[in-house]
Amino acid sequence: MAAFLYLFIFISAGGLILSLVVHICALLGIDLGLGQKVFGLHIGIFLVWIPTVLVANNLSKDCRRSDYWKVALRGCPGWMKKMTYGFFGYAIVNFIFFMFFSTKVHTGSVTPEIIRGFSGHWMAFYSAALVVLYSATQVKNAERLKE
Repeated sequence: MAAFLYLFIFISAGGLILSLVVHICALLGIDLGLGQKVFGLHIGIFLVWIPTVLVANNLSKDCRRSDYWKVALRGCPGWMKKMTYGFFGYAIVNFIFFMFFSTKVHTGSVTPEIIRGFSGHWMAFYSAALVVLYSATQVKNAERLKE
């Protein structure tokens, strides 16, 4: 089971790094020449989120709903939690800017502006998957040490 956790941690970290690079390039107006292929990052979120939801539910079973994230992330260092909260906050602000200040009429082509709109969410969700899955490895290691 731990091998699967580490596999999905690796995929989540890779997705986070790639989405961050794509986002920065989009902010700078750099065309990566990937076109529609960049949306593979969108599909990758679903790949990591199925195990993330299962793991988070397992970590937080028997807890109050209000404590769900606190319990699910209990194995993470503070900086990882802050990073994820920061990415989610940024995703919200980025989306508002995208919706209200997008001035171009989109003709189906993948512009840096569209990529920026999506990549903000990619960073948030890959980051959340990373910290939940990492937390699970730390909680499981701590439980093994107690035995």
